[in-house]
Amino acid sequence: MYEQYRGSPEAKVFTAEIQQIAGNIKKLVYLGLYPENPDLKHHIKYILVYLQYFRPRYELPKIMEQVQKMLSQQPDHKLQVGYITVSFAGGTDQATQTPEILISQALECLGYLNDPGVESLLYCALGSHYCRHNDDGFTQAMAWFQKAVATAKTAGDLGAWAEALGLIANIHWRCGQYDAGKIDATEAQRLAKISGNLAAEASALGYSALCSQGLGYYNQAVSDLQRARQTLELAGPNRVYYWRTRQAEGEIYRLKSDYLKARNVFVPLTLNDVDRENQAYGALNVATIDVEIGQLGEADVDVELNIATAQEYFREVQSPLGLHLCQAVLANLQLKQHKWMQAKTMFEECLQASVLQCAELMFYALERLADTTLWNCIDLPWTSRYTVIYLVLSVRHKSRLDIHKALRCLGDVLLSENNYETAETLFQVALEGFTAMDIHRSRAECMTQMGELAMRAGRMDRAEILWRKACILFERSSQTTQATEIQRKLADLANRNKEMLLMSRGVVGGNKMFFKAAKSPNIITWVSKGGPSEG
Repeated sequence: MYEQYRGSPEAKVFTAEIQQIAGNIKKLVYLGLYPENPDLKHHIKYILVYLQYFRPRYELPKIMEQVQKMLSQQPDHKLQVGYITVSFAGGTDQATQTPEILISQALECLGYLNDPGVESLLYCALGSHYCRHNDDGFTQAMAWFQKAVATAKTAGDLGAWAEALGLIANIHWRCGQYDAGKIDATEAQRLAKISGNLAAEASALGYSALCSQGLGYYNQAVSDLQRARQTLELAGPNRVYYWRTRQAEGEIYRLKSDYLKARNVFVPLTLNDVDRENQAYGALNVATIDVEIGQLGEADVDVELNIATAQEYFREVQSPLGLHLCQAVLANLQLKQHKWMQAKTMFEECLQASVLQCAELMFYALERLADTTLWNCIDLPWTSRYTVIYLVLSVRHKSRLDIHKALRCLGDVLLSENNYETAETLFQVALEGFTAMDIHRSRAECMTQMGELAMRAGRMDRAEILWRKACILFERSSQTTQATEIQRKLADLANRNKEMLLMSRGVVGGNKMFFKAAKSPNIITWVSKGGPSEG
């Protein structure tokens, strides 16, 4: 019944009942696996459905080994395809070590069948497998998903069509093709709604949210994720998908630099043993945030521990992309520790890997390589070169957040070259974009530099306004060091203004105080008005 009503509103009833008798179901799995069982084929079919629902990570190899043994004694083409589908979906050793052999067997069995539903499920499982375990830039994954779409479309199976199209949208997102992904996700959602497949509709909403996130439309992304969870709830609980939508929501908070809110989302994910890959991302994201908000020293131990945990889990699920992301966060930690050369080397390795892997990894590395304020740069050209590359690629991928971050980085480069007017223009454009997206930390960084430019121009009142706003935003994004530095600037500015006021009233005299005040950017204006009165 679960297989028949999977993804529909009726499935909610069956999933609730399945959860109540989960222990008994687990026992029955093994009881029927013997050659003399007259209903062996039916029992194997039942086991394959069970594995799709529960995905028991630790027991999967043992169960699959028993199923394979039984199928060798009682061959069945449809069950063999189902077995291979579950093998790829579950990431068994056989699927990861000898995928070509299993694929050949499955395609041979399909030649004896006329079942588009079974065929489409196989193609989706194969595509998902290559998404996780291959470094070819998702080329093979996309090919299998397109075969799944073609099969479902020919058969008029709108639900299967929606599921496959949603997976294609996911690849577009990973490759930074956010517009294309949004289009496919929207169409997948429409098809799923028509077919009544709530699970596929929820998945499509999730993929739509990821693409909205990439385009910088964060409120829309959060709304899509909330709708996805509400839609899926109608079809019955799905803990794996629930935690994945929470993961995506936490990532949005991280991008907006609302780090504490994001961390509160990610920490529970580290305890979620339902989905090992999601658990790995939880540990990695906690480490990512701790690097951004932590102080150098003891906190680094926790960061390194979380990265090591994530690496262990990513190796377990055989995710090359996850391991590259771990290296990127470790490189950022090295950068925070002022280990310049190690950090640069690791970021460049991540950048090279990202060419075929994903836009997320590429932009994470470029954002840091392009930021001259993060490096002990005597030799600026290599940093400014990455700034230009960052801007070009962010425009190509239409990543709204990265475009504005690249503009801010370019402003810093021009500031270092004393091109103050152009630098201020870039900071202003970047600030407007960050304000529209509500990116706290990046807004503060722009305001800090614009305050420095205001001081150079003798506009101390404007500098004070900008720095006060920046301080609030740094505190909101848990940037304690930067907030403290801004407070120091404001204190110096207040003291300078006080001295200027006293001198203008003739309270303070003497050449020593005059030359101290003369260091102020607006001393020229002050002198032009006659300096202190003779009083």
